[in-house]
Amino acid sequence: MIRISVCTGKACRERFSAYIIRRLENDRKKFFPDMEMDIGECLCRNQCREGPNVVFDDTIASRVSPIRASELLAERVHAARRVVWSWK
Repeated sequence: MIRISVCTGKACRERFSAYIIRRLENDRKKFFPDMEMDIGECLCRNQCREGPNVVFDDTIASRVSPIRASELLAERVHAARRVVWSWK
């Protein structure tokens, strides 16, 4: 399962974090309907100058635009699928 949290603190909210959440949810429905994901909000990560901040599992990505959020989601999904389908 991929866990994604988008900061909704004041600075990130002013930089369209709500739109990033909607975009990630739409990308999941459209491109990755079979993938288990938890997309939600989180409180401030104390990196306000570098917002909006998005946490993918335990990795914080800063200055994330909506397009970059979609790219990061696709990278995570493809990495997770490689792990699941790798031969031992």
